Amino acid sequence: FREVYDRNGNIFALHNQLADSIPFDLHPEYRYENYNPHMSIGYLAGEHKGLIKHPKFNREIGVVEMKVEKIYFSAVTDAGHVYQQKILGEFPLGK
Repeated sequence: FREVYDRNGNIFALHNQLADSIPFDLHPEYRYENYNPHMSIGYLAGEHKGLIKHPKFNREIGVVEMKVEKIYFSAVTDAGHVYQQKILGEFPLGK
């Protein structure tokens, strides 16, 4: 889990748009003004493993600044839990 500094409010605006469009009742306390922009990172190259189980995993990651120009929404498994990586949508962020 890494927090993301959402300098221009783009991730927060995208979250609100998704929250308005998708009926989602699980954990409503994390929606709208209670949402904290964050990223989930995972190791998906080759034989995919949970990030924490990877031998080079290290929680001590320094602060870095990274410009995010586009967000991709993807699914990693299908409804039958068969591994497949598929991009569902791309969302360019404003400048």
